[in-house]
Amino acid sequence: MPIPFDGFLGNAPIKRMLESLANHPGHAYLFHGQDGLGKRLAARSFAAKILHIDNTDLLSFHPDFIVLEREEGSRELKIKQTREFVSRMQMTSAHGGFKVALIVEADRLNEESANSLLKSVEEPSGKSVYIFVSEQPDRLPATLRSRLASIAFAPVPLAEMSGKFADEFIRASRGCPGIAHRLQADPETWETRKREAAALIDILSTAPLGKELGEIERLYKKLQSEEDAELSWRAILVELMHVAPERIAQDPAAFSRIGRGLARAWNMIGSSLSPHLALEWAAIEPYIIDKRPLPDLLHPRYL
Repeated sequence: MPIPFDGFLGNAPIKRMLESLANHPGHAYLFHGQDGLGKRLAARSFAAKILHIDNTDLLSFHPDFIVLEREEGSRELKIKQTREFVSRMQMTSAHGGFKVALIVEADRLNEESANSLLKSVEEPSGKSVYIFVSEQPDRLPATLRSRLASIAFAPVPLAEMSGKFADEFIRASRGCPGIAHRLQADPETWETRKREAAALIDILSTAPLGKELGEIERLYKKLQSEEDAELSWRAILVELMHVAPERIAQDPAAFSRIGRGLARAWNMIGSSLSPHLALEWAAIEPYIIDKRPLPDLLHPRYL
């Protein structure tokens, strides 16, 4: 039976704080931190405690637990579903107590949805608790973010994960139990991603410019064709950041150039610009700065 906080690894102070807050919760929280730290598990456990439920599996059947998450195939939380969600939160509690709202991937709220939720958070009806979960809290409007109690989740010491997963998956998880779980459940996908990341880093650091740009274009087309391009970009960029120090640490110039490109690409995820543009600029940058001659074919497109 999934007892609240059962299986929640690390971040013990957060667990203790949430357990103590459950009887007298505030009205809005923002659980944030990188992927795989257990934010959603903590949010569901906190909700179960607030609603006096001993089994988190029963949350899905509780009328006072309301979830807002992306529809299948959608890349954002849309205004239509957000309005329906807000309407449900405005209803009277079925059990006469608290109503708990869980907003999954809150950084996927579009502008209209964020504004709709802002009003609901500012003027909560009855005994309502809102729990926003986000990997990229800076993407939430400042007006909304400022009204949420921030709870930051940190990576878990690897020693605390010992015995829960195989050692190789613990090391690869970089302190994220959720990632260790996914790697252990699907090691083949992880091995394939590692090989692809290593090959791409090698190309970006040593190949001629044309081949670099061709490989970046191939990656862009592959990721954009996947169901959730944003999640796919995050996954490959994380792997590239992990692989880069192993492959090119002995080449400071390449390490600096590619590192800047990966950091810029990460910051562009979810923006109006594709992350592959940052990788392309990292490839072209030395030619611009050092005045190296570019292949004639590239001039019309890149200059």
